[in-house]
Amino acid sequence: MLGELVLTITNTTKFIDLKEWAKDHDSYSKAFLSFAGYKNFRRLEKETACVIIKLANNVITITPTEYDRKDGGFSHLVDKEVTCSPDAESIYEHLIPLLKRSNYEHLAS
Repeated sequence: MLGELVLTITNTTKFIDLKEWAKDHDSYSKAFLSFAGYKNFRRLEKETACVIIKLANNVITITPTEYDRKDGGFSHLVDKEVTCSPDAESIYEHLIPLLKRSNYEHLAS
């Protein structure tokens, strides 16, 4: 399920116009927080496991992050980056070890 979801997302092209986003940053931020079930970004950052996933040249690259306790936000852990083939099973096998938080265990089914 998780690998299939990631594969679907990486094969979907949707870009946000940065000029439009900058004009209405608050609206986009509030909509995202509402969708994710949070009231503020600080709490979201503390309770979320975050990975950066990209598809380029028929290779999936997964970059884990960690919460930056000092400045907030996420620090990219490039030295722990993994790559795999763009198929659901391979994505799942490489992604699950990077999502160590228990609130993501339901995605493993």
